[in-house]
Amino acid sequence: MNSPTKNQYINDDNMEIYVRKSTRLIEKQMLNFIDIANINIDESLRGQGIFTTLIKHIMDKYPDKNIFVESIL
Repeated sequence: MNSPTKNQYINDDNMEIYVRKSTRLIEKQMLNFIDIANINIDESLRGQGIFTTLIKHIMDKYPDKNIFVESIL
């Protein structure tokens, strides 16, 4: 999150995620967000809580950021 890169694909054997760092105007305040622009999870692993685990990990690691989910496949 500290790098100048604003967007990036992150992947492993089970999923591919496209994330962006962004700011959004919410109630007249500019807030920092992590955008999950796209996420593809291996079909055989769906329903096992991988996305929930990912969101919890992001929230734990970056408690000062908000999360915006754009697309889940």
